[in-house]
Amino acid sequence: DGGRSRWAAQLVHFDHRQIAKQAERLRMHRSLLEHGRSGEAIAEVRCDLFGLEALLRADLEREETFLLPLLDERGYRYRIDADERGTLTTIWRAAA
Repeated sequence: DGGRSRWAAQLVHFDHRQIAKQAERLRMHRSLLEHGRSGEAIAEVRCDLFGLEALLRADLEREETFLLPLLDERGYRYRIDADERGTLTTIWRAAA
């Protein structure tokens, strides 16, 4: 149903915005660390890294739980490839 797919799409977009914000927080640490590596700065980076990891893990689990079943229902095909660099999900429309 259209409501479920809109809800799933909004959830995915929200997660991806949160991930982007957290990644930006980590980028901001780079300049601070270039001027010295205090214990406090390192602790902040570690906290933000753990936060990013939590967001990524939650996003992947939500996509597997909510989004992939919707794709199945609508006749889309997908392939999930994972290696040491990360995970890539390729989605395509199955031939009729």
